[in-house]
Amino acid sequence: MKKISVTIPCYKSEKVLASVVEETVATLETRADKYNYEIVLVCDNSPDGTWEVIRELCKKNKKIKGYNLTKNFGQSTATIVGLKNSTGQICVCMDDDGQNSPSEIFKLIDKLEEGYDVVGAKYKKKRHNIIRNIGSHLNSSINGKIAGKPKKFVITSHFAITRNIVNNLPDKDVSFPYIWAPIFRMTRNVISIPMMHKARKGKSSYSIKKLVGKFFNNFLNLSLTPLRLATWLGFLTMFAGFCFGVTTGVLFAYDIIARGDVLLYSIGSGACFLFGVNMFLIGLLGEYVGRTYITLNNAPMYVIKEKINDKDS
Repeated sequence: MKKISVTIPCYKSEKVLASVVEETVATLETRADKYNYEIVLVCDNSPDGTWEVIRELCKKNKKIKGYNLTKNFGQSTATIVGLKNSTGQICVCMDDDGQNSPSEIFKLIDKLEEGYDVVGAKYKKKRHNIIRNIGSHLNSSINGKIAGKPKKFVITSHFAITRNIVNNLPDKDVSFPYIWAPIFRMTRNVISIPMMHKARKGKSSYSIKKLVGKFFNNFLNLSLTPLRLATWLGFLTMFAGFCFGVTTGVLFAYDIIARGDVLLYSIGSGACFLFGVNMFLIGLLGEYVGRTYITLNNAPMYVIKEKINDKDS
């Protein structure tokens, strides 16, 4: 009998988490003849009573595991904590706010059983406010391109993934993780399927500040792209200065510009060329520094403060 592990990162969800878990358990038990299950709840150091709710849920159902982190590490990290501490051959990730419908979990699982490594949800209409929708779309689009996302795949927090991929995800050796980057490096056998996106139960914990912070963390830590942009900017500026100098010489040779203007044009082209050289060299230096940073950046991804119903606790 296969085992399903449902991972739910939790933050400021004390009022809605119990109902989300209850609906999830009810759905999983409809196929109790075919699948065993566990639910992994990861409290991302929530400032409200979320951890106390998790305690009660774990007390009532031994198939529910709880993990409390020492500080707020972020949703991506909390998701990885849940996945790495799960034991199922099939892993499902979903939000704690009730917007992912637990009753549709088996849509993801059935599609995964067809042979895919990852099956993600895609929504015809997201039930977020307009600012959150725009922020989420930009984050997913830009970070997805940096991470090497397949064109037709839609990045969301609701997806099913095989144990083989989970076992090879980074654990504590990456300080600022973005879960999709290593996934896309491991497999292209992914697909998105239409799923329901319900109205949120309670207030979102994602502010504009958090969305911007999440974007920059991913943008700066997924790759050396920012450094390479500086290198290319320097190269293009240097090339523009060179072209400007050549054009100045040609215009002077054909008496299109006066002798007195040549000095001004030459200074402009020289300054542009030297600025470009400077930016180009800074970009190259940044490449070496960036590679060193990525190699040495081994601060712990997370620290677990407390565990409940964990076999090692």
